[in-house]
Amino acid sequence: YCLIHFYKRFLYCYLIKMLKQMILLTCLCLYASMVYSLPQLEVGEDEFAASEHAETVGNILKKLPSILKKTAAWINGLGDIGDEVHPEVGDAIRSGATAVEDAADNVP
Repeated sequence: YCLIHFYKRFLYCYLIKMLKQMILLTCLCLYASMVYSLPQLEVGEDEFAASEHAETVGNILKKLPSILKKTAAWINGLGDIGDEVHPEVGDAIRSGATAVEDAADNVP
């Protein structure tokens, strides 16, 4: 009975994790498609187009640290679920969250 309960809990946690990852990936794809679907400038406006694209990239890079920090907080929350499986699992998940936070602090 205990083993069945463990596998049910593990499967439930895994499915929740995959659902959240799919939602995040969908949001990122929608955002990327929105950026690429912006109206294209006519030929002859190369300098304006270059500055426009540079500004768009700059705006995305400004938002990237906050996205990474929210992702790290989400991963950190998964550490609590990992603690239910085994304390070392929770610690491993939280160390991954720390790595994502470090990456958020090092975005150019």
